[in-house]
Amino acid sequence: MNIYVIMDGVVLHQLLDPNFEKNLPVIPSEVTAVNFTWKAGENRNYTYMFYELQSYNKDILNSPIISISPSGHVPRKPTEFEVLIPCVGNTSGVATFTLGLRIVNEDVNQNLATIRLKLQKQCSYRGPDPECDKKCGNGKCNQDTFQCVCATGISRHYARVL
Repeated sequence: MNIYVIMDGVVLHQLLDPNFEKNLPVIPSEVTAVNFTWKAGENRNYTYMFYELQSYNKDILNSPIISISPSGHVPRKPTEFEVLIPCVGNTSGVATFTLGLRIVNEDVNQNLATIRLKLQKQCSYRGPDPECDKKCGNGKCNQDTFQCVCATGISRHYARVL
């Protein structure tokens, strides 16, 4: 899903619609990060500041983490950054979180946009898989990838019985 925030220096009307957030889907548990692409344009000087990165359900979801500095200059060329949305390890449920971003046009020292998105994320706890542990024999099952991991210095060998 692509969400366009600013085009040609203008905040797009859908972000100002009070029903905008209601039309966004709940982010599924498999999605651990959301990538954003942005650019100021060749002749534009914009600064940004993330003023809010908050989880409202800290027992289910940790606060979002951004892969860039919380404030700086919006890049002139298309650049991607990531927002990590980490679930708490052993809980399930739907959590609400917010992303708050302010963008200022430096050329005229004008607040171009203040965007505050309230989003929801599904978290699903996948407990240990006893079947995976049984299949590993003397190894240990990695519960994230469901693959067998051998202890250091031990390798898995397969024998073929004729």
